[in-house]
Amino acid sequence: MEYLEKLKVYGDQVKNVVVKSMVDTAHGGQKMLKDVLPGNLVTREFELVQPLGSAGPGLMWKIYGAIKRTTKQEAAVFVFEKRLLDKYSKKDRELILEAMRKGVHQLAKIRHPRILSLQHPLEESRDSLAFATESCFASVANCLGCYDNMTQPIPKEFEDYKLHDIEIRYGIVQLCEGLLFLHNEVKLLHRNISPESIIINSNGSWKLIGFELSVQGSADGALYPFRDYDGNISPILNPRLDYMAPEYFTTKSYDSQSDMFSVGMLMYALYNRGRTLYECHDNYSAFIKMSDELKMLNTTKLSVLPREACDHVKMLLSTKPELRPDAEQFSKVPFFQDVAVKTLEYLDSLFQVDHIQRSMFYKSLPQVIDKLPMRVNLQRITSALELEFINPEMIPFALPNMFLIAEKASNDEYRKYIFPKLKQVFKIQKPAQGSGASGCFMQTLLILMRNMKLMLTKTPAEDIKQHILPVVYNALDAESTQVQELCLAIIPSFAHLIDLQAMKYAILPRVKKICFETITLSVRVNCLICLGKLVESLDKWIIIDEVLPLLQSIPSREPTVLMAILGIIKVAMSSSKAGGLPREILATKIIPFLIPISIETSLNLNQFNAYMSTIKDMLETVEIEQRKKLEQLSQQAPNAPIIPIGSSKTDFHADQSSCSMIDQFMIGHGFNSEVAQNKSLSTAFDENASNGSPKLHQKSVSLSNQSNPSENSLVKKTLTLEEKERIMRQSEQTQRLSTQGEILPGRKIPMSSSANTNSNIPLMAMTPTVSSPTSSNSSSAIYKDLTSNLFDPHAPSQSYSGMSTSHTMPSFTRPTMAAASPPLLTPSSSYQQPQMRPTLNFSSSSNSTDLTSSLLNNINSLAPRSQTTSTSIPMNSMATKPSMPSPYFNSGTTSNAALFQPPPPAGSTIIRGSMTPSHTTPAKSASSELDDLFN
Repeated sequence: MEYLEKLKVYGDQVKNVVVKSMVDTAHGGQKMLKDVLPGNLVTREFELVQPLGSAGPGLMWKIYGAIKRTTKQEAAVFVFEKRLLDKYSKKDRELILEAMRKGVHQLAKIRHPRILSLQHPLEESRDSLAFATESCFASVANCLGCYDNMTQPIPKEFEDYKLHDIEIRYGIVQLCEGLLFLHNEVKLLHRNISPESIIINSNGSWKLIGFELSVQGSADGALYPFRDYDGNISPILNPRLDYMAPEYFTTKSYDSQSDMFSVGMLMYALYNRGRTLYECHDNYSAFIKMSDELKMLNTTKLSVLPREACDHVKMLLSTKPELRPDAEQFSKVPFFQDVAVKTLEYLDSLFQVDHIQRSMFYKSLPQVIDKLPMRVNLQRITSALELEFINPEMIPFALPNMFLIAEKASNDEYRKYIFPKLKQVFKIQKPAQGSGASGCFMQTLLILMRNMKLMLTKTPAEDIKQHILPVVYNALDAESTQVQELCLAIIPSFAHLIDLQAMKYAILPRVKKICFETITLSVRVNCLICLGKLVESLDKWIIIDEVLPLLQSIPSREPTVLMAILGIIKVAMSSSKAGGLPREILATKIIPFLIPISIETSLNLNQFNAYMSTIKDMLETVEIEQRKKLEQLSQQAPNAPIIPIGSSKTDFHADQSSCSMIDQFMIGHGFNSEVAQNKSLSTAFDENASNGSPKLHQKSVSLSNQSNPSENSLVKKTLTLEEKERIMRQSEQTQRLSTQGEILPGRKIPMSSSANTNSNIPLMAMTPTVSSPTSSNSSSAIYKDLTSNLFDPHAPSQSYSGMSTSHTMPSFTRPTMAAASPPLLTPSSSYQQPQMRPTLNFSSSSNSTDLTSSLLNNINSLAPRSQTTSTSIPMNSMATKPSMPSPYFNSGTTSNAALFQPPPPAGSTIIRGSMTPSHTTPAKSASSELDDLFN
């Protein structure tokens, strides 16, 4: 255990040391950049970011990448640390400092595309000299492998770095353009053309610096004051002997052609990995020897150069200055007329031509891009294309070339060189309606949408949210259907990068708007397909609140649209993130929505089968989930309090043979108590009807109140005004019935003893008929209330005739009616007491038939009577108009016509009221008379 504890302590110590070392290294790098310019005023405007390289005489200028604090633009800061002069004598120190100051001051005076541009003048402090320029990459010397005075470790960009042929060719052309400007315009001799005095900026352009040893010529540029090589001072203060022209020794003079000799020697070194034709190593004697050997120079020694360039380079290395081509002549030799060189040269002068020529150039540019090295495309081509992004009319022509380069670039190269330049395009806004730039804006969006997949694969997630997502919004708001379709196709590919708020309030509303407003079927279908792909990444409640209402409101019913709707619903059901749709949504919203769609005539058999299969799956899902829920509730039911409703199941044993179909259905599904309660109410009604009680409604209400006292008490507490009025009317009606005197019949014949007093007797069977027209009893004594006569349990039996006993009724004594001679009734005659009534004979039967059919058969079996009176009085008028004569009495003899005729044919009209003898009233059917009686 002690050993393990010591090992643990030792491990913690090692861990702390490693972490401290890493932290110190990180902070050390930051501190190093802060301590580079202590007290120098350049740091007020520029913030140093990273070390880049070195340049100038002896590579004594350190180059740092920087950011301008005010504009956030990239820049480069050149720093000369005075501590480097400690190894020199005091005299040389002063001369070197003076030369460094001179070079920067001269650089500030010259403005040319091929001369490094100055952004901040020289600032001197106790420890350093510093100035700021445009953004740089490194010097040509660094690219050739000279890393003197560079910050360690060496930047990884220089690992296996090699200048491409096209870079050398176009670099020499740019160098010649700069020298041509110096010689012809400025009348200035550089005197120190070498890899240390050439800077490659961040765009890949070659720029001249190193004017520490430059000489100002005469006004005509013919004469330059000669300064001989001084071996007594530091080599930094003399031109490099490897690139110095031989006339320094031979004629003790120099001119503009001396700089051209240095260009020839530089070109040889570029193709020979930085080694010159003759290496003097700062030895003047070796330089004299080289000058003699150049007189016998042949093309064999120049074999490292391209064959087509050997002759012209040999001319530049001639010992006779007059034989050397000048800068303009050398830049136009066939070696520099390559297509790639001319393309790069044309890019630099592109703003001097009109839009038509530039657009034609950009259309042919992809053919050259395929032949150029990637570094040239990233540094030179993209930089030139970026300048066109400020002109909306030229963006549609320049942007495809940018994406062509991006397709070939790696992710790191894309993020470093291309994406920062595309940000300017992403910010483009829709121009005013009707402006000439609206078409260019649509074309730009179309190009962006076509290359959106490329950008999504190479762009970091944070940049997608910040820069690319607004472009998608603009594309969805565009009027072009092609742009909309492309945008809808790419949205699902980066849906996982869109947060919930942006999806709900920015993407989905725009997609829904397109789906509703478009008149193009393909756009609507693409909207639905896009939604179907987005559903996989959406939350369940967003699907329910946003997607499903959209599907239900789509007006079109094309097969493609309907199948897309079905696909979205199927995806939503199986979505792992949403967890499927709840059964409530399936049952109440989706299934009622899909069933009408499934029978659309536009669907074929396979599409219909797909709808049916999905609907069946939904029904099965609803069934399984609902059954599971009910099973869980049934398991919890024994623990829940039981609230009895109605009678218990044991109180009623249904006779399946005597129950109707609905009763059997309800009993089969466990509603025995409800059926029993219904039967009990029916029995109570029958008893009250047979007893002639006028308080049937009160008893039924009382029974209902007794079955559910809690509900009754609740109703009493919450009665509405309408319910109170209804109860008041019922109370008044009951009071009138109780106070009305009973109307006794003239004679009553006791019913057969076999009659069931608790059975319902048909009303028509109990209707009496008069037997004699000579009776003088009053109408009130003769015509009694049919209802009271019907329900009077002690009514004496009447003598009826003319009724058949061939049909039997269950629980009833079937009446028979004897033939009678009714009196003659005329409209002017007064009413007289009938002398006889037909007798109703009831006989019991064991055969069980339907109550309604038995009633109708009993009514239709009455003896027929002829009706020849001029006035036909309906039967139901006796109960309400006692003064009216009975329809059973005719003015003539008894006929064989039925008392109740069958229903009239369809379309016939029944006429009521007075009629002439020639137009007799048709007899009513049994059902019609029965309806009139009950009414």
